[in-house]
Amino acid sequence: MPRDLKRAIQHFQTACDRKEAKGCTELAIMHFEGKVVAKNEALAISLFEKACTLGSPVACKNREILRKKLGR
Repeated sequence: MPRDLKRAIQHFQTACDRKEAKGCTELAIMHFEGKVVAKNEALAISLFEKACTLGSPVACKNREILRKKLGR
Protein backbone atom coordinates (compact mmCIF):
# COMPACT_ATOMS: atom_id res chain seq x y z
CA MET A 1 0.00 0.00 0.00
CA PRO A 2 1.41 3.41 -0.94
CA ARG A 3 2.64 5.50 1.95
CA ASP A 4 0.12 8.33 1.34
CA LEU A 5 -2.79 5.89 1.62
CA LYS A 6 -1.43 4.55 4.90
CA ARG A 7 -1.12 8.13 6.11
CA ALA A 8 -4.67 8.94 5.02
CA ILE A 9 -6.03 5.90 6.85
CA GLN A 10 -4.09 6.84 9.98
CA HIS A 11 -5.29 10.44 9.70
CA PHE A 12 -8.94 9.39 9.39
CA GLN A 13 -8.59 6.88 12.24
CA THR A 14 -7.06 9.53 14.50
CA ALA A 15 -9.80 11.99 13.58
CA CYS A 16 -12.47 9.39 14.26
CA ASP A 17 -10.85 8.50 17.60
CA ARG A 18 -11.04 12.21 18.44
CA LYS A 19 -14.76 12.15 17.70
CA GLU A 20 -14.55 14.00 14.38
CA ALA A 21 -17.45 12.84 12.23
CA LYS A 22 -15.62 13.43 8.95
CA GLY A 23 -12.83 11.01 9.87
CA CYS A 24 -15.32 8.30 10.83
CA THR A 25 -17.28 8.85 7.63
CA GLU A 26 -14.20 8.61 5.42
CA LEU A 27 -13.05 5.43 7.16
CA ALA A 28 -16.53 3.94 6.80
CA ILE A 29 -16.53 4.66 3.07
CA MET A 30 -13.12 3.00 2.72
CA HIS A 31 -14.33 -0.13 4.52
CA PHE A 32 -17.58 -0.19 2.58
CA GLU A 33 -15.88 0.10 -0.81
CA GLY A 34 -12.98 -2.19 0.04
CA LYS A 35 -10.66 -0.46 -2.40
CA VAL A 36 -8.08 0.96 -0.01
CA VAL A 37 -8.63 -1.36 2.97
CA ALA A 38 -10.26 -4.77 3.27
CA LYS A 39 -14.00 -4.65 2.64
CA ASN A 40 -15.81 -4.84 5.96
CA GLU A 41 -19.46 -3.83 5.78
CA ALA A 42 -20.11 -4.47 9.49
CA LEU A 43 -17.29 -2.09 10.41
CA ALA A 44 -18.55 0.41 7.84
CA ILE A 45 -22.01 0.42 9.47
CA SER A 46 -20.42 0.88 12.89
CA LEU A 47 -18.30 3.80 11.68
CA PHE A 48 -21.27 5.39 9.89
CA GLU A 49 -23.24 5.01 13.13
CA LYS A 50 -20.52 6.77 15.12
CA ALA A 51 -20.28 9.57 12.57
CA CYS A 52 -24.07 9.90 12.52
CA THR A 53 -24.12 10.20 16.30
CA LEU A 54 -21.44 12.86 15.98
CA GLY A 55 -23.72 14.87 13.69
CA SER A 56 -22.94 13.86 10.11
CA PRO A 57 -26.13 13.72 8.02
CA VAL A 58 -24.16 12.08 5.18
CA ALA A 59 -23.13 9.27 7.53
CA CYS A 60 -26.73 8.82 8.71
CA LYS A 61 -27.92 8.49 5.13
CA ASN A 62 -25.11 6.11 4.14
CA ARG A 63 -25.75 3.98 7.22
CA GLU A 64 -29.40 3.55 6.26
CA ILE A 65 -28.55 2.76 2.64
CA LEU A 66 -26.03 0.13 3.75
CA ARG A 67 -28.44 -1.38 6.27
CA LYS A 68 -31.14 -1.71 3.59
CA LYS A 69 -28.63 -3.25 1.19
CA LEU A 70 -27.66 -5.82 3.81
CA GLY A 71 -31.23 -6.36 5.02
CA ARG A 72 -30.58 -5.16 8.57
